[in-house]
Amino acid sequence: MRLHPDAKAFVTRILADPTDIVIRTVFADWLDDQGGTANENWARYIRLRADAAVSHGTDRDLFREEADQLAPHLKARLTVPATRLAPHFHHYLDLLPADRYIVTLDGFDLPPEPNARLSDVNARAARSLVLAEVGGVFAVATDLPLPGLARVLGQRLNGRAILFPAFSVEMDAALARTFPPPPLPAPTSLPLDVLNRKLASAAAARLVGEARHDHATQIEVVAQPSGYEVRFVVGGRTLRKETLPPEIGELLVKEFFSADAYNRLHARARPRNTSFGAGVQVDL
Repeated sequence: MRLHPDAKAFVTRILADPTDIVIRTVFADWLDDQGGTANENWARYIRLRADAAVSHGTDRDLFREEADQLAPHLKARLTVPATRLAPHFHHYLDLLPADRYIVTLDGFDLPPEPNARLSDVNARAARSLVLAEVGGVFAVATDLPLPGLARVLGQRLNGRAILFPAFSVEMDAALARTFPPPPLPAPTSLPLDVLNRKLASAAAARLVGEARHDHATQIEVVAQPSGYEVRFVVGGRTLRKETLPPEIGELLVKEFFSADAYNRLHARARPRNTSFGAGVQVDL
């Protein structure tokens, strides 16, 4: 739904100060003046949320429940930076429900404590990251808004989770920033041929361990123009893990095909080649 220029001006003012109830109620009046079911539903939603904000106990819950019943009928959608939404996410819900926002994650530093509580495995499996927390309520960005996900994440976080949609590309980058992979072993003074074997062996063991920890069914090491891309297949989804330099990637591919690696890791390797070079698919 494309906003009317006047509506866009109202929304810009509201997002600049989401705590201002007055400007939201003025906007609701403007929506009613425009007429139409979509505008009237949005105006009613805003007023119900405003009433809930100044109420307590049962009255507050009733206002919020009525607003929630209107939520599926709202048409407007807004894209908002996480840097702006996170500090006031509970006020943003007074303008639109969470699923009518798309939160952008570029340039946003995710809070470490609640995401550590969520854990690397859960964050990657659920494609979700915590943006902020207020009084046991967590704003969570996700590109996988499955039914029941908010309940599961709330249990994990020991609170209530509210899901805000996010772009998949930005979620990939945010997951990598928040849970960076362990570094490869540092170079030593060993002879080069021994060092290469040790690097490849350690990298293979690390990837298999992480993949099994993440409940992945496959590892792919695929040659690309920039190096070798490592991917995990988790629940039918292929997730990019990291990119290795060509020389390390080539060694890793050879290591997975070695009999020694098969005996140690109990993982079956199959070719996964591209036009950029030989790769491997490892079944776990």
